[in-house]
Amino acid sequence: MIENRLVELNKLYDPPHSTTAIVLVLGLEGFETKSLLDVNDKKSIFSRLRFDYETSSIYNLSYPSKIINFKKVEKCNTNTIVEEYAELVKSALLKKYKSVTIISYCLGGFYSSMMLSKLNLTIDKNQSFTTRFTLILIDVPHYCTSETMANWFVKLTEALRISTDDIVENMSNWKLQILPEKLVFLKDRSYAIVSTKNSWVKPMLPEAFLPPSRVFMINEKHENLLMSHEQGDWELYRIITTIINDQIHIQSIQDAQPY
Repeated sequence: MIENRLVELNKLYDPPHSTTAIVLVLGLEGFETKSLLDVNDKKSIFSRLRFDYETSSIYNLSYPSKIINFKKVEKCNTNTIVEEYAELVKSALLKKYKSVTIISYCLGGFYSSMMLSKLNLTIDKNQSFTTRFTLILIDVPHYCTSETMANWFVKLTEALRISTDDIVENMSNWKLQILPEKLVFLKDRSYAIVSTKNSWVKPMLPEAFLPPSRVFMINEKHENLLMSHEQGDWELYRIITTIINDQIHIQSIQDAQPY
């Protein structure tokens, strides 16, 4: 048990006998607002998920997402965050649920992608792994190089103690493990949702080199992706539910097959 955790898994909704979990990993600073997780706001992403998936447990994974607070904690760095993140996924989610979907946005998605390699190292290869794991990356900076990162973004990574080695290692692990689908627990179940409207993320390839069938483009500003529209279709939410429903359908077919 880690004392004074930097990363916490907050239970937002936990129906009895739930076998599926949905985890929200939000972004930096003002994007991780209470309104996105407000159960009383019928348009919030949490409220919508709770209504549409009333038999699923819903969590928010919190990490030091405010720079002013981040700087106060000396041990706060990328490696510590992703190690704690991986341990929570393993101990609190994979051991409890048949299906886990992680929906992560921007910086939260960056940590989620880095977490996968750590998670793979903690899984006992001698035990049968049965949890169906799905990762949805929403406008996540992925290909972070000197050519693709703006100066302000370089300064941001420095403030968050994300080293060049961290970034290079993440890109390398993604290329070596995720794209060739060597992580069996994630096979065919990683998706990218990408903003195409004046997006500062675009040069850093949020598509993450995934197959076109698992990449969804949205003509919406990066900062507005998680906000429902007053009128009309909320395209991002429709894509998320399509992915989740497809995975539920596949799981039900597999469960129905005789052994």
